[in-house]
Amino acid sequence: MLTPRLRYAAFAAIAALIVPTAIVSAQKSADAALARKMNTFSAIINELQQNYVDSIDIDKTFDAAINTMMYTIDPYTEYYNVEERKNFETMATGEFGGIGSSILYRDGATYISGPFEGSPAARAGLRAGDEILRVDTTSTRGMTSDQVVSMMRGTPGTSVTLQVKRPYVTDSILSFTFDRALVKSPSVPYYSMVADGIGYITLTQYIEKSADEVKAAIEELTRTAPLRGIVLDLRGNGGGLLEAAIDILGYFLPKGTEVLRTRGKKEERIFKTTHRPLLENVPLVVLIDDGSASASEVTAGAIQDLDRGVLAGSRSFGKGLVQTTRPLPYNELLKYTTAKYYIPSGRLIQALDYSHRDANGYATRTPDSLTNVFHTRAGRE
Repeated sequence: MLTPRLRYAAFAAIAALIVPTAIVSAQKSADAALARKMNTFSAIINELQQNYVDSIDIDKTFDAAINTMMYTIDPYTEYYNVEERKNFETMATGEFGGIGSSILYRDGATYISGPFEGSPAARAGLRAGDEILRVDTTSTRGMTSDQVVSMMRGTPGTSVTLQVKRPYVTDSILSFTFDRALVKSPSVPYYSMVADGIGYITLTQYIEKSADEVKAAIEELTRTAPLRGIVLDLRGNGGGLLEAAIDILGYFLPKGTEVLRTRGKKEERIFKTTHRPLLENVPLVVLIDDGSASASEVTAGAIQDLDRGVLAGSRSFGKGLVQTTRPLPYNELLKYTTAKYYIPSGRLIQALDYSHRDANGYATRTPDSLTNVFHTRAGRE
């Protein structure tokens, strides 16, 4: 008869043999299911291509199928064809061939919301409030703002014609023909002294040059007058490059300060500031709203958790997913989620759980701060 200790050892030995076998079996089952689905999809496409009553646009059909699959995972996992990849890669640099204007989408129409100073749009005479009706000969009716922007962008030096409807004028339909130019979209469009010794910086995006722009703004404000406080405005900033957020945090925190951890299926990474601060002890206020997301929330969350400054405004968006890009055949690109953001208190930034959806297909929203208690470095909840 086995003693309790021997019985436990026997069970442990059996489990050690069974568990790896079960894992391998589950993997084989998943691989087999994937193979079946791929074969079914291929059979459907071949059958439709050969026998469907009308011709099928294969590129359009496949792009739609891939994008639909991606959307069932999360909104940030995306496939880019060749043209879409070009547009995506310009976002990281903030430089592209275009007209040089902010665009606003409202009630199904796309508007000029603000030509950049000295840009082709400004020189041509476009104004904020102009509704874009046509780009060259193509009507914008029913298009998204992204589609309209894609048509307006192009190689610097090439010509583009915009037909717009201008409000509050007699001849409201106007046409403007001008050349595109290399447009540099600033991430710090405005900074100034707003009160005695109080500096204000607006940061609208996190791109390759964002940290340098914030540094230049800080140095210029410091030369203007001794700083007694700084306001960093992240309202409406949807994020961008994580590296830019880490660099900007380094202007306000001691070198070597841990500001973020990312945790994925395979690894955990720790991010620390890497340079000496510019404003280590100057009082800091960070403005946020429901349009502040991702890298903005990394910045604001670290400032709050490390008791470096005060947050003001409204609850931020809650986007704490890390995306990685991988090249695909034929110069296409896959961007997919590989990890989640955790700020210094241990809080998970991500609020929406895309792995659990309700009966209508909507992701459930459960901010980490509402289900767990977290403390700042000084002990505040």
